[in-house]
Amino acid sequence: MGKVSTVPVEIYSEVHGKFAKDDNGDVQKLFNADCINHSIRAIIKTKPGERVMLPEFGCNLDWLLFEPIDEDTAAKIGYEITNAIGRWEDRCVITQTLVIPKPQDSTYDVSIDYYLVSLPDQIHRLNITLISLST
Repeated sequence: MGKVSTVPVEIYSEVHGKFAKDDNGDVQKLFNADCINHSIRAIIKTKPGERVMLPEFGCNLDWLLFEPIDEDTAAKIGYEITNAIGRWEDRCVITQTLVIPKPQDSTYDVSIDYYLVSLPDQIHRLNITLISLST
């Protein structure tokens, strides 16, 4: 009978976006949830039209960040984020997007819960703070 491996399976990987180096001096790679977190952040931070070869890519948040910081705007932000991730990141499934307005700080706290399609028994959470541009 063979040994059971306790090493985590590397399902997804990509090069670190800032080309950070690992302990061996090689370009660092991101794996599994870290890889998906990196992708989700890229989707949220990209405005549609910024990518020349894929102008539809991104999340249309700009207009919402000029709106009043309230529950209605938070719900619209959550909707836009969930739809953008659903459209552009097929390696995960969003289970919940929670957006909390913080008018005193002019920010929104965003929590995105998801699971990897290939590992559906683990829920991951990504927390992001969006800065409002309204006054």
